[in-house]
Amino acid sequence: MNGYTVLGLSLILVVGCGKSKSAATVGRDGGPATSADAAATVAAADAAPAADAAAAAGGLVARADGVGPLAATTKVTAAALAAAFPDHQVKKVSRSHGGDLLEEYYAVSKGDAVVLRVQFTDDTLSAVDVLSPEIPNPLGIKVGATHAEVITAIGQLYCANAGDDTDWRSDIVVCTSARSATYSLDFEAEGRSAAELLEDADQLAKATVVAVTWQASPSGPPTP
Repeated sequence: MNGYTVLGLSLILVVGCGKSKSAATVGRDGGPATSADAAATVAAADAAPAADAAAAAGGLVARADGVGPLAATTKVTAAALAAAFPDHQVKKVSRSHGGDLLEEYYAVSKGDAVVLRVQFTDDTLSAVDVLSPEIPNPLGIKVGATHAEVITAIGQLYCANAGDDTDWRSDIVVCTSARSATYSLDFEAEGRSAAELLEDADQLAKATVVAVTWQASPSGPPTP
C-alpha cells in the first residue's frame, strides 16, 4: 500500500534553424522566443483540458482554496447555496444512521446526478465532496480511478479507516497524499469494509475513488 512511482515530465522544444523566423522561434513581441514564451505555451496547453472538463461539469472546478463558488468563508444555508449554484439543484439531505447518529449535508445536482456534497457544522463550511469525474481537481484524480491507478499517478498514499472518525463511514478507506494539504480521497469496494481492505493489499488496489474531498480547515500534509 505504501509503494509509489515517481513520474517525470520532459518538455522538448523544437526550434527551426532556417534563416526566416518560424512560429516556433518567434516570441510574443516578434523577437526571439524566450523561456517566458515557452512557459506561456505550456500553461495554455495545460489549461485547455481543465477548461473542457469544467464546461462539461457545469463550469465547476475544484481548487486548493475551494470548489466552484465555495470557499472556507462561505456561509452554508439553503438560500446561499441556491444563489451560489443557479444552474444546479440544491437539496438538504438528512440521513439517520441509528440512535443519535444523523448525517446532514447539502447535495448539489446537475440533472439526475449529484456532483457535490457540501458538509457543514451549523452554517460553517467544513468540507466538499466532489462526486463527479468531470470536475477537475488539483490532484488530477478522477472519481472511479482505482487505488492502484492513483498510486501510479501521484505516488504514495497515507490511508486509514474512515469509520474510526465517523461511525457510518466504516466502509470507506480515506487516503491523503503529500501532493496536497487540502484534499483527501475516499475509496470503496462493494461488499468489503475498510478494515478488510486495509488488511488486504490486493483488494485495496482494486477499490475505487468514490469522492475527492476538499477540506475547509486542513490538518496539514500527511506524515508516514
